[in-house]
Amino acid sequence: MSARTLAQLAAGLAARKFSATELTRTALARVQASQPQLNSLVTVTGEAALAAAAVADERLATGNAGPLTGIPMTNVSRIEVTKVPTPDVPASSLGGSINIISRSGFERRTPLFTFNLSTTFNADLGLSLEKRAAGIDYLRTSNIGPSGNFSYVHPLNKSLSISLGAGYIYNYIPADQTAPFWNL
Repeated sequence: MSARTLAQLAAGLAARKFSATELTRTALARVQASQPQLNSLVTVTGEAALAAAAVADERLATGNAGPLTGIPMTNVSRIEVTKVPTPDVPASSLGGSINIISRSGFERRTPLFTFNLSTTFNADLGLSLEKRAAGIDYLRTSNIGPSGNFSYVHPLNKSLSISLGAGYIYNYIPADQTAPFWNL
């Protein structure tokens, strides 16, 4: 069961190629084998994971399972589920949200650096590296540009962590939309 994508694992669980309990046992074996070298997990709750996998197997058997039911995750601190009445659903049902919270700096043992690099462009003008004329000299004249963000978390001890993040988004601003004038 190694080297599978999340979609492959979900499809395998739905097709009953393997159970959530088997998948969890495999994940726990991998954690036990790699934890001495990686030292990436603060607490491994194997018994609780197997109990949750048994519940997931019951839900999968009854067809009362969500798309991620039965898939072990190690970078999730908690999953918050909010059920509230909302105006877009009938009075006899509830709406809500599911929020997956990733681990914070307080739950990490090793530093973590992440980044994303991308480009943004104005789709209305087409994808071109050609510069456009602008009526005001401080406006950007290219409709394509770099964007990106990064995040760095450095745990100092169990109760103190340093977190640093930044982001930049290139915006194309056409002159006719940003230079209003008043004719009084």
